[in-house]
Amino acid sequence: MTVVCRGVCIRHKAQWKRGKPRYTEDSCRCTICNIWLDVKTGTKNYRCNCCNGPIKRTPKIKVLARIRN
Repeated sequence: MTVVCRGVCIRHKAQWKRGKPRYTEDSCRCTICNIWLDVKTGTKNYRCNCCNGPIKRTPKIKVLARIRN
């Protein structure tokens, strides 16, 4: 089964202020839908409510740094 955006994620789009980091306790990224989601309403069990694809909770650079050390 393929993972496809159904357009539901628009209702759960994360809001943030300028200067605030994107990856916080309140927001995460769905790479399938290509949108920043609110963690409380837009995700369930580390999956996007729209496409049921995995979400990113940390930036790729931090993950790679942890693996290297």
